[in-house]
Amino acid sequence: MRKSIMFFENLNNSQHLYENLQRSKGIENKQLIYLDSNPASFYHSKLYRYKDKIEKITKIGIVNFLVYLFTKKTIVVSGSPGSYHRKISKNIILLNHGWGTKSTPGNNEIKNENIMNNYRNTLKSLKYIICLSDFDSTYYLKHQYLNQEVQPIFIPLGSPRNDFLIKNQKNRKLINDLEKELKLNKSKKKIILFSPTHRDDPVKNEIYLNSILEEFHKIDDQLDKKDIVILFRPHYYSKSIKIKTEVFKNIKYVGFDEYKDVRPLMIFSDCLMTDYSSIFVDYLLIDKPIIFYVPDLKEYSEYRGLVIDYSNGIHTPGPKIEDLSDLLEVNEESFYHYNLHESKHFFHKYTDDKSTERISQFIEDEFNKI
Repeated sequence: MRKSIMFFENLNNSQHLYENLQRSKGIENKQLIYLDSNPASFYHSKLYRYKDKIEKITKIGIVNFLVYLFTKKTIVVSGSPGSYHRKISKNIILLNHGWGTKSTPGNNEIKNENIMNNYRNTLKSLKYIICLSDFDSTYYLKHQYLNQEVQPIFIPLGSPRNDFLIKNQKNRKLINDLEKELKLNKSKKKIILFSPTHRDDPVKNEIYLNSILEEFHKIDDQLDKKDIVILFRPHYYSKSIKIKTEVFKNIKYVGFDEYKDVRPLMIFSDCLMTDYSSIFVDYLLIDKPIIFYVPDLKEYSEYRGLVIDYSNGIHTPGPKIEDLSDLLEVNEESFYHYNLHESKHFFHKYTDDKSTERISQFIEDEFNKI
């Protein structure tokens, strides 16, 4: 019986593993199946989710799918596994795309029976969770309502997509190409990548985005005097905001619809500004300063829940601002009290560019056992 490994793409992680294992001598290419989705469409459209499943089953092949259904001779690597994957595999590996910041399940989710059932199904499906550090095993999928489920094994091996950041942080061609594309001169401007996270409640999210746009209007001209350009990247769940940013001179929209891969923008930037997004955990790997814009810290902490303490300089290694106008007062001294190196090693067991190799070897070892 032919075995297989299925990769369900999740923001560049599975793709790197798939490509790396194609070079393995112990696995035939026909045993590797790569299945991609659009995360923004997946979130916004129930119809897309149904079509997506049908397309994936078609790509796997109806006959193969039925074979896997009965034999479970496959490994599934996915960022969001559930009952659908459990039907075809007993060897499911979670490759989560974001670590280190938010409670999972969130405070806003624990009273929603459908969501909690999804988490229970995820736990029932999982064998392993690949994470960044031992810290991740202390909070992820941890809640009294989930304690009855068998807990998967957490293995801190890193994140495949972060290898690109480390390997390319001084890639001159990448930087030059983005300078031309964005029409920016890095020698004359300080580039701040502003990447806020999504607020789970649609109304709260809309209010938050509108407040950001209002503050953009207040600081746009002043940014020019400070030689600052903001690259604004709202969460890929946020829709229809690009047109509202076209009036600004010193704020450029770089959303998911135009730049699916945020990593080149991270390398291109001089500084990151974010709130509760896990992007800052990845950004630590390239040793650049971080600013935390947290106007709704108390509300967000109560509504969603955080696993980090914003008053702890290791958890959040950078100055905190509540108004975007405060950004104009941030200078080199604002970062003196923060130790990026210590924070990096708190969130990451490994800080090298070998995560893809480590995880690929782990998957191949598991593949040889089935």
